[in-house]
Amino acid sequence: MLAFLFYFHKLLYSSSLCLFLDDISLQGGKVRDELFKLLANETDMVIKQGIQSLAGRRMAAQGMRTSKFCLHPAGDTPSACRLFDAIASICVPVVVSDDIELPFEDELDYTRFSIFVPLRKALKPDYLASMLRQITNKELQRYQQQLRKVPQLLTLTFLFLELQNVHA
Repeated sequence: MLAFLFYFHKLLYSSSLCLFLDDISLQGGKVRDELFKLLANETDMVIKQGIQSLAGRRMAAQGMRTSKFCLHPAGDTPSACRLFDAIASICVPVVVSDDIELPFEDELDYTRFSIFVPLRKALKPDYLASMLRQITNKELQRYQQQLRKVPQLLTLTFLFLELQNVHA
């Protein structure tokens, strides 16, 4: 599978501002292609293209752990592992979509730990990179604090659902 890797160098603390690994054959590939073109010339971004493999997954995991933001564009499967990998890596998901249903929306308030960007705005030249660069360290820390709570919330949700099934 052909995949794109987007790295946006971090302004502080780590090596990358944002990471994006995706299979371009999925529906919504045009959005990813446009984002690739828009972000390719950013001086603080490194964009890589590769094949999904064990080495590629390891590189993506390392990229997420050293990134502030992880891009999640329209067309991705809402339950894609990348979203949960980003959450586990404390990499703030940047959801680029006008209308997306995310897993466990009833249990998780994604607005507390994710950034949502409408397609129209994200595809404007300079908008997305500029918007991410303007997020203050205080805002970033708030998102990251909320991300650290998500695994606990999901664990409690699964336990509650399991208890409901046992007593049903």
